[in-house]
Amino acid sequence: SILVISPEGKVVYDHSLTDIFSTNDMEAYIYAFGLETDPFHLNSVYPAKKDFGNIEKGDLLLSLRHMSMLMIYRPKIKKIIWYKIGPWSNQHSAKFDVDGNIYLFDNNLIETHYYRRRESGYINGHNRLLNYNIESRNIFEYEKCLPFEDVRTITGGKIQKKNNSLYVYYS
Repeated sequence: SILVISPEGKVVYDHSLTDIFSTNDMEAYIYAFGLETDPFHLNSVYPAKKDFGNIEKGDLLLSLRHMSMLMIYRPKIKKIIWYKIGPWSNQHSAKFDVDGNIYLFDNNLIETHYYRRRESGYINGHNRLLNYNIESRNIFEYEKCLPFEDVRTITGGKIQKKNNSLYVYYS
């Protein structure tokens, strides 16, 4: 569920992911990932802090790891307004940047609850940091300008932008 609580402690809304998928004609995605015991595995929810193109302030960027899916959900009308599966895989820490692009930590790993491919499971041999432009569909790979080949984490990873710097947290 996505639960939003006001600073006063009141529930603003509580939306079940199963209901969100069902009411947006995406129920098949819940069952398409049959090997996973947790098909959603929601690992980050990030609000849009201002309007960007079709994105409105208050829309939520959801990162569903086991589906390798990012989606933008508009709570006020209970609609998924955008979603994309890949080119990331088992990603974490998806956020909007100041221009409305999405940046994320891509674990870049083939893994299920039952099957972990560890070192050999990395699609390009290591994790990646990506920046995705929804409008143009262009993707920028930060590792092309960083020494990133030794970054390998299976189940975590976080990135954060502060003062024009990119911070990477992994273990």
